Amino acid sequence: MLFLGSILVASLFSTCAFGRSGDNCSPATKTFKQKVDHIGDSREVFQQQYQVIDEYFHPGGPIIFYQGGEATDMICLHDLILPTWAKDLGALAITLEHRFFGDSKPNNHANLTKRYETLNLENVMQDSAHFIKWIKSTVNGAENSTVIATGGSYAGYLSTMLRQNHPETFHGAIGWSAPLRGFGYSKSNSHLYDWYRAVSNIYREHSAEAAQKIKHAIISLQDSIKKMKSSNDIEALASRYNLCSTPQNASDLSAFLETVEDSFSQNTQLSWGANAPILPGRKGFPLQRLINTTLSASSYQEIVNASLSLLFEGNRCVDWTDTNGTYVNNELLPYQYILCTYVPIVNPGIPNGTIFPAHETPIDELIASCQQTYGISPEDGKLLEEKHHYSAADLNNATRLFLTYGGIDPVMSYGAVELLGRVANIPNGAGVAILSQAGHAEDMSAPYPGQRKAFEICRIRS
Repeated sequence: MLFLGSILVASLFSTCAFGRSGDNCSPATKTFKQKVDHIGDSREVFQQQYQVIDEYFHPGGPIIFYQGGEATDMICLHDLILPTWAKDLGALAITLEHRFFGDSKPNNHANLTKRYETLNLENVMQDSAHFIKWIKSTVNGAENSTVIATGGSYAGYLSTMLRQNHPETFHGAIGWSAPLRGFGYSKSNSHLYDWYRAVSNIYREHSAEAAQKIKHAIISLQDSIKKMKSSNDIEALASRYNLCSTPQNASDLSAFLETVEDSFSQNTQLSWGANAPILPGRKGFPLQRLINTTLSASSYQEIVNASLSLLFEGNRCVDWTDTNGTYVNNELLPYQYILCTYVPIVNPGIPNGTIFPAHETPIDELIASCQQTYGISPEDGKLLEEKHHYSAADLNNATRLFLTYGGIDPVMSYGAVELLGRVANIPNGAGVAILSQAGHAEDMSAPYPGQRKAFEICRIRS
């Protein structure tokens, strides 16, 4: 499987990538001419997709800008909280599709290194800044509007970067579930094992009994897989767990076990309330449903099946060969490139002491994959923090930056939680809120029954 490590990482951090075709958004999306490279002298342009909701806008009102992320399809504004805010604030709600995703493709060169050579953080930020400038010049009454950037997950990281690196354009930012720590393909990365520590703690805090049964279930599955490796008796696995295909060798069996572990992770991270519009086809509260099933289960197979069936809900079978595509609608190649460059989030290892079998992070394998696939090596995480102004010191001095994290979302372990409970020593200092029972970026979605949000309206004043 190509780039297995980053495929798993993509599944962990791109869960805000659900969307619809731009043709289905209302109002309909449009495109405008964007520079292919803001850094160089090239005059090449491409068509970049955007959407505007102006029905609530009062001249001079603010602009709420949703920064697009790694979605294959456009995330329509009406699936988000932005129209609710716009109505309350008399604001203009806008969104811009991320370059190289969806319909916004600067080029499609066969050579991946050449294709993505303009896919860097500065170009992505300049896309947004140039779009804001264009919006202000074309929308009556918006010339002097203040701009608040917002986004979820990777797009939450980007909205933070916009405020930190382009404060002349972005007056403030709200980041939902933004990963800002844990970067760097190095064994010195202090966050290498934080993800599964967080997942394990979530289960233990919700039910110590269920957590212990899950631990025994995975150990039993692991023992069963070891026996299958030695006896070559793996035919029964496909029917036992409703797999789309039968593993053929030891590597396949290991991949299946990773899918199982990932399912328990995703069923915490994606535990949103009922009828969440941005998670189509997925029923609400999978974490609680999984815990309830686990407590009543009489076998380890029942527990494993429960986790897989909740994760692959709506699918006829469990596709263990495609852990990302079954439930996250994103484009892997450009996102993998991003993971190899300015967002080097490492595929998490599992330490001793959790409810999951311990294993190391394959750092050397991941670096080799970046080099082989794109001809590049990941940058150092600490250097990136300094370069793009999101180190602990930078965020401690940041202004008009508000970050939220879900209490049952493992991304919180990669969040800037050092700001939690901090008393700002500067006016309008940065802050963090934790939503105790919320999933990944749950509060970015349009209001729906059962939703848990940090706020209905967030005002960032000068």
